[in-house]
Amino acid sequence: MKEQLSPTLKTQQKILELAMEDEEKKHKTIQRDEVKRFTFADFAQGVIGAGVFGLPAFINTSFWDYLPLVSTGQMLVLHLFFLFCVVTALNFKYRSTFSFNPKFLAALAKRFSYIYLSVFVTVILLLIILNKMTADISTLLLIRYFLAGQSVGIVGATTFSFFTKE
Repeated sequence: MKEQLSPTLKTQQKILELAMEDEEKKHKTIQRDEVKRFTFADFAQGVIGAGVFGLPAFINTSFWDYLPLVSTGQMLVLHLFFLFCVVTALNFKYRSTFSFNPKFLAALAKRFSYIYLSVFVTVILLLIILNKMTADISTLLLIRYFLAGQSVGIVGATTFSFFTKE
């Protein structure tokens, strides 16, 4: 009787090992296809990226000289184009194709929102420090400065996030 149980136990053990290997492979695939959770380190990278890549554009006066030549509508369209590029770049950072998986899209939207808000805080601080945001400017000019700064900052923050190891 002991001899009959032994092959059965061995077979069951092999089945269990194969199931565990399949589960590990499935978990690794799921991990690769999920968006990494947004952490304080990601916030700091966004701030650094917005500062490092955006600060030269803020300091260079010719950058601000071009703003009156561009209409607010054109700036908004350009900003939306940059946002589309950032979302697409973030998608391809985590997947090799674009997916309409609702869980993935929700996680991607959440990550994008956090990056956008991180850059928002940085841009507002830079605009205040560089005296571009003062109490005596018009709301339209404030929106134009914000769109210009946010566009530069979001591209910088996203670019900087690609330099990190996952």
